[in-house]
Amino acid sequence: MGGSYIWLNFKTITMKTKFNLVVLLIVLLTCSHTINAQTPYPLYNNAPCDVTIVYEVWDSMCSVCQWGQITVPANSSVNLPVCNGWIEVCINIVDIGGDIPPSNHTTLGNCHLITPYGQTGTTSTTASCPGYSWSASQGTSSWTFN
Repeated sequence: MGGSYIWLNFKTITMKTKFNLVVLLIVLLTCSHTINAQTPYPLYNNAPCDVTIVYEVWDSMCSVCQWGQITVPANSSVNLPVCNGWIEVCINIVDIGGDIPPSNHTTLGNCHLITPYGQTGTTSTTASCPGYSWSASQGTSSWTFN
């Protein structure tokens, strides 16, 4: 009798493990559309002046996994440093050709739920690109400054 009890207990544990693996597989497949492995996040600058941003990258646990400041040179692009499993990118423009822009913020809205605002304007006459009307837009796969 003791042997059959152990066998029954082993069968129960095995069934629970299989069930847990199936649930884990379903969760991973369901979330795979929002989780980006080490997918680069390019920043495009189509303007005639350098643009400096401050950024945060958030992981699938909605924790900041990467942050910093980066300059995107005029008429070029750079890849934002991201972490494995990132799902969110928040961007604040802090300098446009030597000008400090008005308060602004953009986000994908997965973790950091702030409505994007202020990523349009015109540079001053003292900027390296004087009187330049600019705007920025963020998508799930890149950010563009025009």
